[in-house]
Amino acid sequence: MAEAEAPMPRSERNALNQLKSLMEEAAIRAIDYHGIPTVIDHPACDPFKDAGVLRAAMKGFGTKEDPIIDILGTRSNRQRQLIKTAYKKKFKRTLIKDLESELTFNLEELVLSLMRTPENYDAWTLYNAMKGLGTADKTLVEVLCTRNNEQIQAAVAEFERVYKKDFRNYVEDDTSGDYYRLLLDLSKGERDESPDVDWDIARDEAKSTSRGRS
Repeated sequence: MAEAEAPMPRSERNALNQLKSLMEEAAIRAIDYHGIPTVIDHPACDPFKDAGVLRAAMKGFGTKEDPIIDILGTRSNRQRQLIKTAYKKKFKRTLIKDLESELTFNLEELVLSLMRTPENYDAWTLYNAMKGLGTADKTLVEVLCTRNNEQIQAAVAEFERVYKKDFRNYVEDDTSGDYYRLLLDLSKGERDESPDVDWDIARDEAKSTSRGRS
C-alpha cells in the first residue's frame, strides 16, 4: 500500500493559491497588453545636460531633491542608463555612489531602483525576496508571473551573474513542494506565448483551479 502524501503546509498552500491568482490576473492583462511602455523616451532628454543638473543638485551643502526627481522620474530606463554614462564621463564620478551618499530612506531606495536596468532590477528583487529568514512569496509570484519568457531568462541570467548563485538551487532552498516546482517551471522562461487561446481548455483549467482552491 502506497504511503499517503503528507498534507501541504498552510503557508505553502496559501502561497500556491496566491500564485494561481496572479497567473490568472496576468493572463487577463496580457489579452489587452500590446507591448506599449508606460514611460517613454523624454523628447527633451540630453544625457550630458541632465547629468549636469543632477551634479548641481548634489554638490555642496545639502541636496536638492526636486531636480533629481524631475530628471530621473521623467526619463525612460534607456535614457537613465545614458545619463549614468554621461555623468561618469563628464565628472569622473559614479552617479550611483553620489545618489547613495546624498539620499536616504525610501527616496534613496526608489531612485536607486530607477537606475537599475530592467533585468538587474528583477534579479535584485528576486534575490531580496528569498534573502534571510522567510520568503516574500508575493514578490516571487509577481516577477515570475508577469514577465515574458525573454525577460525571465534575462533576469535569471543576471541573478546568477551578480550573486554568483544558481537561481534554481536558490529557489529550492527557500521553497518546497508544488510551489517550488511551479516556480521552477516559471523560471525556465518557456511558457507558450502564442496569442491564440483555446477557450475550452482555459475554461476547464479555470474550473479545475477553482475546485482546488475551494
